[in-house]
Amino acid sequence: MVDVTRLDLGVDLTGLCVAHVQRLQAVDPLLPDPVGLAVSEDLLVARAGDSVAAGSPQTDELDPDSLDATWGALRRHALRVRVAGPDPAAALDALLDRWEQRLAATVVRGDRDTAALVSWASRDTAAVLALLEHGFVPAAAIAIRTVASEPERPPSGAPIVRLLREDDLDRAVPLYQQVIEFDARFGMLTERPSTPDRLRGGLVDVLGRGADCAWVAEHDGALLGLCYLDLPDHAQWIQPFARPAPIAYLGCLVVDREVRGRGVGTALVAEAHRAVAAAGVAATLLHHAVPNPLSTPFWPRHGYRPLWTIWQRRPAVR
Repeated sequence: MVDVTRLDLGVDLTGLCVAHVQRLQAVDPLLPDPVGLAVSEDLLVARAGDSVAAGSPQTDELDPDSLDATWGALRRHALRVRVAGPDPAAALDALLDRWEQRLAATVVRGDRDTAALVSWASRDTAAVLALLEHGFVPAAAIAIRTVASEPERPPSGAPIVRLLREDDLDRAVPLYQQVIEFDARFGMLTERPSTPDRLRGGLVDVLGRGADCAWVAEHDGALLGLCYLDLPDHAQWIQPFARPAPIAYLGCLVVDREVRGRGVGTALVAEAHRAVAAAGVAATLLHHAVPNPLSTPFWPRHGYRPLWTIWQRRPAVR
């Protein structure tokens, strides 16, 4: 039975969700239609004047030996938000107050392996001040690239790019680890004892798909870079984040720290984009760390722009 004290603001939940969808459609046509929020014991509602916000909280605790544990905190507290009205920042501010009261009662203060997370449409900027004022920072972006009519060409003098092979794994895994080591500095990723084995397992899985979707850049027998794609059959998990379909997901691009700035990443991305075009994909998504000074300028040069921003506060309760 729903606790009516949480719905005592006279909120039309259906109307709120419709208005939220209309605002998102106006700011970014590549966003999907968000699903509605169900009335439940956990639902949070807040009002500020004529504006209203509702949020559905979710808590996940991950196995520290899983690959997913590398991509963030072990204990993740996410809030799925819908906002409507003339002052969305004030409504979101009030909603975050309510959520924080709940977190304070259930989360260990100062636990660095906890995170509070809000995924927010990147072009929906009207309410982001509320996130900043509550201590959230833009930690990661889901960026999108619609398929271009002309495939990219690798730069002149680019290294050889070829398909990843099983006998590359002993060298490819330490290369892949460089992504984790570098991006962990920006507060989202977490290198764990199990990370090397889980990265290797992930690459083994990619090799077993029977599709050309993973490549290395090589020069004189040395691996300079690694890139792989989830083509549509393996990208269904992220399809709900974008309107175009089908989509691919660029799961990894890494260039050895000793050879960055020499066109290796561009050569690998050009190969991945050729594969995307051949597969009839409508758009490609990827994650990257927003504070990363290398990836943030790199991806727009190759046709990507932010679709969603993942705002994080870690620890979840300070």
